[in-house]
Amino acid sequence: MTSVNRPEGEISELSARMRTFIDTEVVPEESVLAREDDTAHATLARLKARAKELGLWALGHPAELGGGGVPFLDFVYLNEIIGRSEFGMLAVGSVSMQDTLMLYRHGTEEQRARWIPPMVSGDILPSVGLTEPEVAGSDPTLIATQAELDGDTWIINGHKWFTTGAAQAAYCTVFARTEPESVPRHSRISAIIVPTDTPGFEIVRSIPTMGHDPSDHYEVRLTDVRVPAANLLGERGQGFVVAQDRLGPGRISHCMRWLGQAQRAYELMCAREHPVRTRIVARRKG
Repeated sequence: MTSVNRPEGEISELSARMRTFIDTEVVPEESVLAREDDTAHATLARLKARAKELGLWALGHPAELGGGGVPFLDFVYLNEIIGRSEFGMLAVGSVSMQDTLMLYRHGTEEQRARWIPPMVSGDILPSVGLTEPEVAGSDPTLIATQAELDGDTWIINGHKWFTTGAAQAAYCTVFARTEPESVPRHSRISAIIVPTDTPGFEIVRSIPTMGHDPSDHYEVRLTDVRVPAANLLGERGQGFVVAQDRLGPGRISHCMRWLGQAQRAYELMCAREHPVRTRIVARRKG
């Protein structure tokens, strides 16, 4: 995986350009983008094209995959700026970065060729089916979704929720139990790529999240979902390793984006003149 080493001054300049793009072009369109209608889709397409024109597209993706090749630690700071808007990731193509890296590290050549190019270009979105409502979602060793190998086909049955972007995604990486209880618990699950148009893959509902109703987090049911055995991502029984390899840097990225949101909220608070304070200042001046 190739990162492009950049001098400190160049990263600072890149950060400044990203801040300008997010604050002056993405943020003003938030009310339109939130509508999720044809106008919103056209607006997002325009912002994506603009990010590519400005050299701000897919900066954290490896250079050999068509991305900017910005090293992880440098991209962390860019991610704080991207996070100033909830639509920042979509506008600059970083929303698929963790899934691209997961496929790049663990996928077969066929899987990489099918899914990575359209993800890096922004033509498709991924999703991940990890959390389940019946078990403690913070412990992936408790996953109850089952996948059984029938000849050259995986048959998957299970229940997922908080599956981000599942309704818009081209595929979902489903983590399912494939190994018996006799196997150590960290080696019982596998990761399997499931195209979202596969029969039996059902979007049940959008789950209200943090005041957003609908949100982009979905409840998903898998009923006798059949996909080729070749859709196994990584080694059988190594789903825990694949998941943690994705989630580790992903957690840092989430934290940095939330810091960006907090910084923006603080700036808005400071810029707002409170009516009572305004009257007090005015009387003192008088």
